[in-house]
Amino acid sequence: MPKKRFGAEQIVTLLRQIEVSMAQGKATPVACRDAGISQQSYYRWRKEYGGLEIDQAKRMKDLERENGHDEGAFLACSCWLADCHRMQGRDDETAALLERVIGLSNDVGLLSEEYDVRNRNLTGNIPQALTHLGLINTALFLSGPVIQRAGG
Repeated sequence: MPKKRFGAEQIVTLLRQIEVSMAQGKATPVACRDAGISQQSYYRWRKEYGGLEIDQAKRMKDLERENGHDEGAFLACSCWLADCHRMQGRDDETAALLERVIGLSNDVGLLSEEYDVRNRNLTGNIPQALTHLGLINTALFLSGPVIQRAGG
């Protein structure tokens, strides 16, 4: 049986369907089987599309096609974009973008300078301090005033 190709819209819809099934008490394998996909596809898609709306997933795929060149996505910019979302009061989008960046980390939790969207892997300098600093700052910014600085 040939592999079935799913578009971004279909994937987001299936992820939502599975989340609803799991919220109703179904186990992950059962929810995936009912949706007609493997658990492996579910986890891979959740990592890639988790938290995205259908229009955001479509836009991401369009950008991947447009930017199909050798340069990767600069991960610190993703953190800065999340900061801009937070300043606009778009906390859900901020959290989703932050989760997405965190999901790109390698097996020991480190991030690189860039992410190769086409090949779906970290590229450039690793570990990249600027990326980690941006990630930490965004997480602190999203969490609100939780740190009291002494001496001020």
